[in-house]
Amino acid sequence: MWSIEGGTEKKIEGDTINSPKMKPIQDIDIRELAEIYDQESRDTFLSIYISLTDRNWKRFLESRYNACFKALGDRKEVRANLETSYEKLIEQMEKIPHLPDERGLALFGSQIYDFYRIYPLSVEPSNTFVVDSSPFIKPLALLRDEWEQFLLTYIDGTNASIYLLGARQIKDRKELEKDIMGRHKKGGWSQMRFNRIRKGSIKHFYTDLSSDMSTLIEKERNPVVSIVIAGPGNAKKELEEHLPASLKGMVSHVIDVDSHTGLQDLIASASEIIHQDEKDASMDSVRYLEKLILKDGPAIYGIDEVINASRSGIVEKLLVLKDTGIPGWICEKCQAVEKGGKTKCPYCGRGTSQVEMLEEAIEFVLRSEGEVEFVDESPYLEGLGGIGAILRYRI
Repeated sequence: MWSIEGGTEKKIEGDTINSPKMKPIQDIDIRELAEIYDQESRDTFLSIYISLTDRNWKRFLESRYNACFKALGDRKEVRANLETSYEKLIEQMEKIPHLPDERGLALFGSQIYDFYRIYPLSVEPSNTFVVDSSPFIKPLALLRDEWEQFLLTYIDGTNASIYLLGARQIKDRKELEKDIMGRHKKGGWSQMRFNRIRKGSIKHFYTDLSSDMSTLIEKERNPVVSIVIAGPGNAKKELEEHLPASLKGMVSHVIDVDSHTGLQDLIASASEIIHQDEKDASMDSVRYLEKLILKDGPAIYGIDEVINASRSGIVEKLLVLKDTGIPGWICEKCQAVEKGGKTKCPYCGRGTSQVEMLEEAIEFVLRSEGEVEFVDESPYLEGLGGIGAILRYRI
């Protein structure tokens, strides 16, 4: 992959087509995608999202490809780039075997920049086909925000299974089994001695289980937002009581589950619970934004103000109302972004590219390691133009 900066070529390290294995959304390097763009504002990047549950996705791709190819008119270089990039992505996609639980694909390509990425997805995106001056990452950011990773611990007394989950997908797991003498005869032991030994064995079992839970969380480079404990009987409550404070504070739900519940059903139920928690957290963020605005705190709203702040790298959290669209233009050379449409940048005279302004705000925020949070529905945020930001400091 090559990027032209200041008239010189700079090599950016990275693999080309990804290996055929499911990559959790949280592990996709979305910041890498956010940092790539064509400084001449040429439409040199192709971004495709495919819903594999939609039987008409191939027809959608063909239709969008033809429409974009015609729309590029007599711009021979970018037309040739689109043609080759599309052919290579489709060719590689067809070589990658279908994976279990695969519900979609995200593909990014540019022959001019020798840049190609294909990501199988365990959650379903909307069919999207975009030709732009940078990779179109808004759908990926949306999926990533909706499906943050969590730890699911299933316990039935003498057995426990721990699953590190991201977007309904198991990233890591640990099995633990302990004979705590619940089904053994006491023999010649006294009842008191038997109970004392059994109690110590149970405590040791919970200690080992807590240690394994901590290890899975600590070695994970992306945040684990919460812990869900599930299972039949009282063991799950006993486990919660034995957890160290660092883990106990992360427990968001303790749920009763029948011992015959299958793993996939268990994962689906826990995922939906966490998914709802994320929606609730988004509404809390909107209420916090409102509070900051009322108190003249470090917060702003409106696309122009948010673009300027995100471009300056001072946005801590960007709040975006889903399905909001604001058309505009960008000059990739000087990074000017404004509403409306201009073919030439009024600041440096270079050519511009037509863009979705919220997409540009997302890219700026991710480049400066800020957070992006999508909100399903909020009349308040809608009244602010569908976008607001909590800043790192007041301006």
